[in-house]
Amino acid sequence: MPATIPIILTPLNVPGQTQTLNINDLLALICKYVGASISANVSFFLQGASWPVSDQGIYFNQTIGKFGTWNSGYGKYIPISDLEVGEIITTFVAGDDLPNGMVVLDGRNINAIAGLSQQQITNLETLFGVNQPIPSYSFFGSLQGIPALNSFSSIPVQPFAPTSAQVQSITFGSTYNQGIEQSLQADVALAAGSGTSLTQAVIQIQGIAEALLDALNNYTPTGLNPVQKIFVGFP
Repeated sequence: MPATIPIILTPLNVPGQTQTLNINDLLALICKYVGASISANVSFFLQGASWPVSDQGIYFNQTIGKFGTWNSGYGKYIPISDLEVGEIITTFVAGDDLPNGMVVLDGRNINAIAGLSQQQITNLETLFGVNQPIPSYSFFGSLQGIPALNSFSSIPVQPFAPTSAQVQSITFGSTYNQGIEQSLQADVALAAGSGTSLTQAVIQIQGIAEALLDALNNYTPTGLNPVQKIFVGFP
């Protein structure tokens, strides 16, 4: 539905001796002596296939489908964006997107990123230094505080001693109550067996935790995986 512009027309005073000879003169007279005003806040913008080379106010670039404003620091139009230089996004869209100012954080040297504009290079050098690499910042690699490799497997797990077999092999002399001695021996052997089972369970948990740690530290993207990109400004 077309937008309606709220225009108010107001008649102006027409000189008393003014006459019209035909319909065309009448229409010209009406247009000449009618005032118009807009009764609400209405904005107008220009549009075209490319950015203007001077400030024309808000402008819609039909080629890229974005609104832009004149940036006096750049001396040109730049698209309007909510992102600030240095912000990071997570996306499933792989590869650099330089027209929209997005660069994959994969550890490349700034000078090795093909297609950057001079302004984008300047923005990256401001963030990371001249002739420096950008960070390698994968989705899982960005996790902080992960323990070092072998942190779990290096924890010593001492075997339980004595073993139940050692306890069962203890002999008792005939001067003691054999029933009580054998009952005590059985209870100690049971405790030793429980301790051995607990030790084995700890070793299993230790192995699983170490495998999880290795997976996080050695994560290699396969298939469809999220990537981290940094906004470096528009070209």
